[in-house]
Amino acid sequence: MVQRYVLFLVVFIFSLNAAANDFEAVEQLAQRRVPWLSRHLVLKKVPGAHTQDVFELSSENGRVVIRANNANSAAMGVNWYLKYYCRRSMSHTGTNLAPVYPLPVIENKVRVTSPFKYRYALNYCTLNYTMSFYSWADWERELDWMALNGVNLMLATTGTEAVWQHTLKKFGFSDPEIKAFIPGPGFTAWWLMGNLEGWGGPVTQPMIDQRTALQKQILVRMRELDMEPVLQGFYGMVPRALKKHFPDAAIREQGKWAGNFDRPDFLLPEDPLFKQMAEAYYTEIKKLYGTKLRFFGGDPFHEGGSTQGVDLAQAGHIIQSCMQQAYPNSSWLLQGWQENPRPELLQGLDKSSVLVLQLGGEKANDWEKTKGFNGTPFIWNTVNNFGEKSGLYGKLQYFSDEISRIRNSRYASLCKGIGVMPEGIHNNPVVYDWMLSLAWLDQKAQVKDWIPHYIQSRYGLSNDTLRQAWQILLKNGLPKFSQPGGWFARSHILCPAGLGYRARVFPGEAANGTMIRLCSGMG
Repeated sequence: MVQRYVLFLVVFIFSLNAAANDFEAVEQLAQRRVPWLSRHLVLKKVPGAHTQDVFELSSENGRVVIRANNANSAAMGVNWYLKYYCRRSMSHTGTNLAPVYPLPVIENKVRVTSPFKYRYALNYCTLNYTMSFYSWADWERELDWMALNGVNLMLATTGTEAVWQHTLKKFGFSDPEIKAFIPGPGFTAWWLMGNLEGWGGPVTQPMIDQRTALQKQILVRMRELDMEPVLQGFYGMVPRALKKHFPDAAIREQGKWAGNFDRPDFLLPEDPLFKQMAEAYYTEIKKLYGTKLRFFGGDPFHEGGSTQGVDLAQAGHIIQSCMQQAYPNSSWLLQGWQENPRPELLQGLDKSSVLVLQLGGEKANDWEKTKGFNGTPFIWNTVNNFGEKSGLYGKLQYFSDEISRIRNSRYASLCKGIGVMPEGIHNNPVVYDWMLSLAWLDQKAQVKDWIPHYIQSRYGLSNDTLRQAWQILLKNGLPKFSQPGGWFARSHILCPAGLGYRARVFPGEAANGTMIRLCSGMG
């Protein structure tokens, strides 16, 4: 009888705790990353309807209470408490999440609202320079980091191989032909961007199946954390072998990319075969990854290609129409890079269902030169890293200044978000931390005022040496942008002793003659 009573009491208490939190996925995230904090968290929905993402922090009855409008905002609230109260942080190159006791008390309730609808992350190139061989454990950590930093829109194209495999089978392709089109896992970015086909292959069926299963895990977790995935749409890229199966189809060769790679061909959208392939392609996406998808990428003529004989306005209209026929209310994400998106292509689009991702915002004001991408909603991003090359560079104050300038410009209503699009993400964590923090600040921020908070959360301490090192960085290195992949040998961050950080000493001096050591993460 006593045992039964104890069991009942345990179950009752457990049910009360479970019911206490409205965002189960965020509670589980906290249990994975900060178990010492998770048992003291109360996660609640903010009452009422909200047009902007918001979270509130307070201390109540010895617990940390986070109220938010959705799971993504709640996760950002957890990170806000970790960074600015517990002095803890998580990054791709060093994590400081040691337990804090006693938990800091929030004296006055904090309310933070994001002025941006979207906080975007990832470049096609990131999926290869960094993530080619990610396991689920790697992706789970990545998605936790994304959610903690408020990312709510993310490129997620893993598993596109199976979509193409099933689609091409419907059009008479043999297994060897299909696998000659799909590249190896280290080259999918440039395949999806229409730059090459088959490179690094042939792929195996177990690899295709593994990536399909992985994508399904990624999408489930993203939905739980209120993050929208961007899958790959059908935009006319087809195998060069398609002309053998359909010799009368209007197919245009796209020539070479980067001097040596044979590009896939382009199927003109006005050809009847285009709509047939688009319908088959999206049908396979639905079968594999579901019907509740809203965003698709895909850029015709990325970094070149031939537009000869292509009516770009008509092509854009048909590409978007096929996308929306399969997925009503979906939006097409186009990369603002080099000549793209072509103004003629944009002319044929329903711009209310388009987002242009400006790449390289740290060195180009394309949003302004193109008059808001010809009146198209856009997201302003920093690339900051080319080829996953290590380097310390990044126009930190410029990020804030430019975002403020956009928000006070005639194109403010077109700017729907900001984000990070590194070619490789395992580097220079301050850039991502600062950039994604700006998405939750309503006023122009000064990096010099924010850096002291970053120092304390990054290292768990602050002292004169650390502050001096960062002032050298801000003065001599980070405000500049070197050539892609370049960096400044005289500007490196000091690693605090005794915290297990790896360090490398370089044969250069800072501006004031001080030797600085590069901190490359926890050892």
